[in-house]
Amino acid sequence: MGISEKLWVNLLGFEIYWWLAIVYGQRALPALFIMLMLHFYYHSTPKAEFIKVLLIAAIGFEVDTLLTYLGWFEFPNSPNAIPPFWLFMLWAGFATMLTTCFCKFPQSTWLQALLGAAGGAASYLGAAALGAVQLPHSVFISGVVIAIIWALLLPIFLGLVRSLRRSYHEKHMV
Repeated sequence: MGISEKLWVNLLGFEIYWWLAIVYGQRALPALFIMLMLHFYYHSTPKAEFIKVLLIAAIGFEVDTLLTYLGWFEFPNSPNAIPPFWLFMLWAGFATMLTTCFCKFPQSTWLQALLGAAGGAASYLGAAALGAVQLPHSVFISGVVIAIIWALLLPIFLGLVRSLRRSYHEKHMV
């Protein structure tokens, strides 16, 4: 197991990553990129991890792009309803936690949905309070919509990660 797969390293790393992305936005991109590359460098299966991170980040960013296009999010200095690139990087940072931090979470879809609803809403509402994103609808309505979306996303992401991990291990068994 690589150091980037240790629970405490991953949790602390993502906490720093989240704050950098939310507080500094585009100015944090070099630091976010370096942290992400260090994660891959110290991972025991960097190629498989890269594929997982890229896939989850792409899906998450597309969901946020759709929500932005539909008027649920507004990002300062981002024209044409396209979220800023730091948000894609934030999704990549989040994806690194799925294997390490959430893989030990019970496989109960209901518990995953509850964690997703609470954590997802808290993350976006916190980002809005810090000015990284604007929520054109009321905080309550925005929180409910985000919670519903995340109640669906987290179980899907965890299932995807388990499937990718199983596929990788089946391919590389000797």
